[in-house]
Amino acid sequence: MPSREEFIAYLLPYAQQWAAATGIPAEIFIAIAASESNFGAAPTLFGIKGPSPSGKTAPFKTFEIVNGKEVPITANFAIYDSPNEAFQHFISLISQGRYAGAWQQ
Repeated sequence: MPSREEFIAYLLPYAQQWAAATGIPAEIFIAIAASESNFGAAPTLFGIKGPSPSGKTAPFKTFEIVNGKEVPITANFAIYDSPNEAFQHFISLISQGRYAGAWQQ
């Protein structure tokens, strides 16, 4: 597992590239990735459930809230071939479907 500083240094160029393309500050991308992956301890980067664009997943223990209670589950999360694939998938997720309205703001 990388240190927090190593994680940030590794992702910063990708985050800056995607910040320039989207207008979302690089710090926001890094904060989300750090939170969702525990600073790189999990290979999920943005914590997206389901397959990556290349079809890869891996099962991880997590939880869902059901009727106000935390229920432990195992879910398949997207695994990526590169940070760019992860960023692209994240942007695709937040710019379409149920998040499209917020994206257009």
